[in-house]
Amino acid sequence: MRITEDSHTRLILEHRPVALTGFLLCFMLICLALTARWLPNHSAGSIWFWAGLLCLCCTLVSAFKIYRTAERVKVSFRRQTGMITIIHKTLFGLDINRYALADLEDIEFVEQGKSHTGRRKFCCLALKLKSQASLVPLHPRCMPDLDPSTTAQRIRNWVPIK
Repeated sequence: MRITEDSHTRLILEHRPVALTGFLLCFMLICLALTARWLPNHSAGSIWFWAGLLCLCCTLVSAFKIYRTAERVKVSFRRQTGMITIIHKTLFGLDINRYALADLEDIEFVEQGKSHTGRRKFCCLALKLKSQASLVPLHPRCMPDLDPSTTAQRIRNWVPIK
């Protein structure tokens, strides 16, 4: 998540995977075009028929990946209203959660295993609130983050956590 606005009255963090979603969409359209070209014009024994089936599988996998990555998360901390708002927007819906800024106790890391390369852990930031028994994650899925401690420290600096 990136900090997109850091002013005296509000702090806004956003996660918008535009580049990845755009790349996957282009890849899916190319695979779909190749499938439409190769699959119906060749017999089942032809190498082009099997190439068309492979492109069809790549199209389906790309569509699933677009569904999984095309989500936006916006977290805003506002001093004027005294609220924390977490907006999670997917292809099929919108989820808005609001919490009182005064309830914020701390920002914690939630780590879930390691990435497929084994180098980095998947981690996300979560809010520890007085009114909630469990942690409230800022993002619904943990993802590899280059340096979540910097983001957490900037939130701690902006919000006077006791």
